[in-house]
Amino acid sequence: MGQMHIAPHNLAPRFKQAFGIVSIDPLAGVYQLHELIEESFSLVETHLGELNTAQARERFRERR
Repeated sequence: MGQMHIAPHNLAPRFKQAFGIVSIDPLAGVYQLHELIEESFSLVETHLGELNTAQARERFRERR
C-alpha cells in the first residue's frame, strides 16, 4: 500500500482498522471496507477516466 501513488486517504490505517474491528463488530468492518472500495472506484474514475467502472460498481453493489 505504501507504494501506491493514488489511494484512498489514510488507506493503510483504515484497512487495519476495518479488519481489527471485525472481531468486535463485523458489520462495522464490512461498512468500512465498502467505503474504501467505493472510494477506490471514484479514484479510478477520476485518474483513469478512460476506464469504465460501471459494470464493476454494479457487480460490487449487488446484494449477496
